[in-house]
Amino acid sequence: MIDLHAHLLPGVDDGPATMGDSVAMARAAWESGTRTMVCTPHMIAGYPTDPARVHSGVRDLAAALREAEIGLKVTTGAEIALDHLPRM
Repeated sequence: MIDLHAHLLPGVDDGPATMGDSVAMARAAWESGTRTMVCTPHMIAGYPTDPARVHSGVRDLAAALREAEIGLKVTTGAEIALDHLPRM
């Protein structure tokens, strides 16, 4: 199973507050059969998440998952509001 929309990064938007909460969510997903999760924090006016923060957050979360011996693969993504994108 692949979860393409997950607010899994700690302290980034309306997802988990702490790394411990993120790891607990990842463990539950892993135990339920999910093998990959795409971390998709909001990128909207109310949550103007910097892409660099997403990349560093995924790296930090992946390290925490390895330490916790959770095999879940996490990767970068975003939930980008159309009005947050530059006009073309």
